[in-house]
Amino acid sequence: MQCLYKGTNGQVGVGYRTPINDGAWHVLRCTRDATAVSLYVDGVRVARHVGNPGNIDNDFPMTIAGKPACNQIDVTCDYFGGTIDYVKIEKG
Repeated sequence: MQCLYKGTNGQVGVGYRTPINDGAWHVLRCTRDATAVSLYVDGVRVARHVGNPGNIDNDFPMTIAGKPACNQIDVTCDYFGGTIDYVKIEKG
């Protein structure tokens, strides 16, 4: 799992490599504030990277579970095999 934000100050991201493909549903949450980007799994923060990407004001599409266009040269490809039940996006 990864959370990546690209903004006016660059990009800040976090990742978590521990598999959670155990047959159970899990809640993933990505957060960004003025000081850091964090990733939560089932309410527990599992990754945090200090940095602020700035305002998210670009023409990149927001993606969940993969990118709409990639070539593995200029843009890396993200692949997701699984089921997504619910997505909630909030601006705070």
